Amino acid sequence: MLETLLAISQQPLTLAILLVLISYLLEDVAIILAALLALDGYLPISWGMTAAFIGIWSGDLGLYGLGRLARRYQWAQRYVASRPRVKQFGSWLADQLLVKILICRLLPGLRFPGYVACGLYQLSLATFCLAISLATLAWTVLIFAGFYLFGELFEGWFEHAKWGLIPIALLLIWWSRRKSQQTMIKELVS
Repeated sequence: MLETLLAISQQPLTLAILLVLISYLLEDVAIILAALLALDGYLPISWGMTAAFIGIWSGDLGLYGLGRLARRYQWAQRYVASRPRVKQFGSWLADQLLVKILICRLLPGLRFPGYVACGLYQLSLATFCLAISLATLAWTVLIFAGFYLFGELFEGWFEHAKWGLIPIALLLIWWSRRKSQQTMIKELVS
């Protein structure tokens, strides 16, 4: 097992592909991991940021596609489209789509239903792609740069401990996003 991990760590392309796959499960972990791998020299900065971006962007596009697929199947359309909240969410998204997709990216709990609703109600794919590109780029650069610069600043102090900071950072991100969600979600959907 250790030999396999060491072999993978010597292959930047393999690491980049793994980051794309990890982002489908945990986006923030993929970005933080990319920053730490770049900081330790296992992966070029551009590869790490690009891999995290591609994974997050393609996952978001997949959610839109899931909504489009739901339109094709009668049971899914009846189940999803007839729900009052989905209708409300779909009509909420239709006005100022670009801005509202950006809001869905930043607030936890809105991305999945928001992006699926965009596909379900056949909202503009071009606008959707533009919005997720901008939002994903901003989010990826912000988180990546923050962790990279933080790691660089304290490189001598936290040489091995920095990997233990991942859970702490994730908790802080989760907590701050949860707090903002609690205050804003009521205003956005009501």
